[in-house]
Parts: sequence; C-alpha cells; structure tokens
Amino acid sequence: MHNYSNVLAVTGSLCLTITLVLAWCLVGVRSSAFMKKVFPSYQQLLKAHMDYLLMSGLLMIFYLLFAHFRVPV
Repeated sequence: MHNYSNVLAVTGSLCLTITLVLAWCLVGVRSSAFMKKVFPSYQQLLKAHMDYLLMSGLLMIFYLLFAHFRVPV
C-alpha cells in the first residue's frame, strides 16, 4: 500500500508558494499603476490570498495528523 499523505505536503507547499506570489501582487497593486490594471479588484486579490493561506494551512495540518497517527491513505 502506497502512502499518499506526502501529496498533501506537496500540495500545501504549492499553495503556500501561490500565496507568496499573491502577496507580492498585493504589494504591487498598492504601488504600481500597471499592476492595478492587471488586477482591478484589490479585494478579490486579497480574498484569494487568504483562501490559499487557509487551504495550505489545512493541508499541512492534515498531513501532520496523518503522519502522526500513521493513517494509511
């Protein structure tokens, strides 16, 4: 039986990377006219950043729980 809980950690890391990119986009929107044209809605960009942040946290928590209790996935 393969242990697929590592997929949770990889996906969580990817979501955390996307969160970092979105954070830099948020900084760019606040300081650049070009970025304001690319991302016209600051609120939607902020919501996407928060969603990915929460998603990566949940994925990491489930990975740690599965690894701690050695749940075969």
